[in-house]
Amino acid sequence: MEEEKTRYRMVSHPGEVPYEHYLKIDNTHLSPDEVAVMILRAFDFKSDRHD
Repeated sequence: MEEEKTRYRMVSHPGEVPYEHYLKIDNTHLSPDEVAVMILRAFDFKSDRHD
């Protein structure tokens, strides 16, 4: 069980992810739509949705 906690942890440590285009989002209190908007804005994507 302890190995699973280490192997499959959900939180990255500061400086651990080496990618330039990386966005860390705490979505604990956010809806999927709110997170999607954050991602679209952060990476300057355009949405095809018209609602």
